[in-house]
Amino acid sequence: MNQEEQKLIKKLKRFPNKGMTQIVDTYMPAVKSICKHLLWGLGEDIVDDAVQETFIKLWTFVKSDKEITGSLKGFLYQIARNTCLDFIREQKGKLADKMISEDVYTIENILADSGANIEEEFARRYNFNLVHKIIEAMEEPDRRIFILRYFYNYKIKEIAWDVGLPEDNIESRIRRNRKKLKEELMKGGVFYET
Repeated sequence: MNQEEQKLIKKLKRFPNKGMTQIVDTYMPAVKSICKHLLWGLGEDIVDDAVQETFIKLWTFVKSDKEITGSLKGFLYQIARNTCLDFIREQKGKLADKMISEDVYTIENILADSGANIEEEFARRYNFNLVHKIIEAMEEPDRRIFILRYFYNYKIKEIAWDVGLPEDNIESRIRRNRKKLKEELMKGGVFYET
């Protein structure tokens, strides 16, 4: 943690309102950007809730007198990512309903557009839904590992820390599940290209 971040933490502990205001002013744009990216399609209200929850979790952590290892910025961004993953899990049922209604709306727009290739759009959506069903069928922690690696671009080291498994174990699980995904896609009628 650099000196500027140490000053911010001290200010937060001594003068909570001023300290939190300064932290929010400093890190809000980046935290909001992370939440928008990870919660894409869930709506602005969900994004705002995740941003607010991120700063509340930081405040709660600092208030508990625990020490932040590493940088404040990195710690805060990790809280934001984890908070977004929690929101995604909470919204899973609602998201499925929303995807169905958006699919109908999008298909109607495609039909209205005479230049659109309906077959390609249908194939793209079929492949998308098939991949998500296969991933949803994975058992934990494999599902979480796969999502963190391929949807959120976590590094192997970050995933190992997140799920509490050794890095070589994470790598073998990813290899095994990629192979399984390939086999399932081929069974489902999707041509797999490397």
